[in-house]
Amino acid sequence: MSETPVLLLIFNRPDVTQIVFEILKKTKPKQLFVAADGARTNKHGEKEKCELTRRIVLDNINWDCDLKVLLRENNLGCKYSVSSAISWFFEQVDYGIILEDDCIPDLSFFKFCEELLERYKDNERVMHISGNYFNSRKNPNGYSYYFSHYLEIWGWATWRRAWKLYDVEMLSFTENRSKDFMKGIFVTDEEKTHWMNCFEKVVDKNLDTWDYQWVYNLVINNGMGITPYKNLVSNIGFRSDATHTTGYDKRFSNMQSQSLTTIQHPVEFKVNYQEDALTFKRSHQSREPLIKRNLKKVLPDFILRAYHFLRSAKQ
Repeated sequence: MSETPVLLLIFNRPDVTQIVFEILKKTKPKQLFVAADGARTNKHGEKEKCELTRRIVLDNINWDCDLKVLLRENNLGCKYSVSSAISWFFEQVDYGIILEDDCIPDLSFFKFCEELLERYKDNERVMHISGNYFNSRKNPNGYSYYFSHYLEIWGWATWRRAWKLYDVEMLSFTENRSKDFMKGIFVTDEEKTHWMNCFEKVVDKNLDTWDYQWVYNLVINNGMGITPYKNLVSNIGFRSDATHTTGYDKRFSNMQSQSLTTIQHPVEFKVNYQEDALTFKRSHQSREPLIKRNLKKVLPDFILRAYHFLRSAKQ
C-alpha cells in the first residue's frame, strides 16, 4: 500500500481512465483524491461519458483508503479545473502525486516520488518531481535523476509549500516582463523567447492551460525540478478527444515506460544544463529546419531592402 497521497484527474474518457485506475488498484494509495470536470453543454453525449468515467473509479475502489472527491457539475475547462483541483488537493495534504487520466505509471514511479518527496521536503528550491524522461541519451553518470528547469507533467509530484506560490492568472507577469527574469534559468535567447511567448499567451488568455503558469512559478522563485533518467510514465492519450494532445506524435505518444529498481542520488546539487538543452530541442524547439527558421527572420528585411533598391534605381 502506498503511503503517498494521490490526486487522480479525470474527465470524459472512460477507456484510458480504466487503464490508469488498474495501476492505482495495484499500488493502493492510502489517500486517494478524485477530481472530475463537468461535461460541456455543447458536446453531445459528453455528460454520459463523464458519468461513466466517474463510475469506473468510484464504484471499483477495492481497498481500504481515505477517499475524497471533487465532482464538478459545470465544465471549468483545463485551466481552472486542473489548477483548482490541485489547490483543493494541497489544502488537505502536505505533499502528493498528481496523475491525469491518460498517464500510465510504472509501479516504481510511486516509490521514486515517495523517496524524493521525503528527501527534498525542506529544500525550497526543489519544487517538482517528474515521472518523464524524453531525451534519448544513455545515463552518463549512474545517477537515477538530475535537476532541471523543465517540468514534465505526465505523472508528477510536489509539495504544498511549492504549490502555494502558484498563481493561475500570473498577476506578477506584467511587472516582470520588462526585467530579465529568466536569467540563469533558460540559457539561450531562443529558450527565453519561447517561454516568453508561452507566458504571454496565457496572460492574454489565448491558451486554456494551467501548466505554463507552473513553469512561470518555478522561474520567478529560482526553483528547479527533478527528472528521472528513465521514463516512468507513458501517455496513451494522443488522440482526437484529448484536450491538447489531439494528434499522434511519434516522439511522445505511448512512449514506453521503464522500471527504476534502485535510486542513486546525484552528488552535485545543480541544474544539468546539457540535459535541459536536449529537452528544449526535443520537446519545445520549433520543428522547422534551422535554415528555414533563419530565412523567416532575414527574408522580410532582405525583401524590403530590395524593394527600396529597385525603387531608387527607377528614379
